[in-house]
Amino acid sequence: MDIAPKTITVEPDSEVARVLELATEAPILIETRGARYRVVREGEDPFATYDPERARAALDRVFGTLKGIDVDLPCRAQGTAWTGQPGTAGLVDGVSARHRHRHPRPSR
Repeated sequence: MDIAPKTITVEPDSEVARVLELATEAPILIETRGARYRVVREGEDPFATYDPERARAALDRVFGTLKGIDVDLPCRAQGTAWTGQPGTAGLVDGVSARHRHRHPRPSR
């Protein structure tokens, strides 16, 4: 379910308006209180140049590049294991989430 964005009118000579002017050149990131916001001028489609075939080809090129490499070695050397969650690296029943939940390559 999409939620309609809330429109906030900004005074043209305000500091906020001056910051938003930067978004006319390129998307900008605004950070406040530990949260980041991506600001893109409306009318500009961030996926305008997205090519799903190119993305799929790039994934095909890198798929399997770590085959034969023990990717858990650095974690084991520190006594931890990848939990599968960003920002976490603790033991998960002594086995990394990667080994408990193998995800096969999706078929096309």
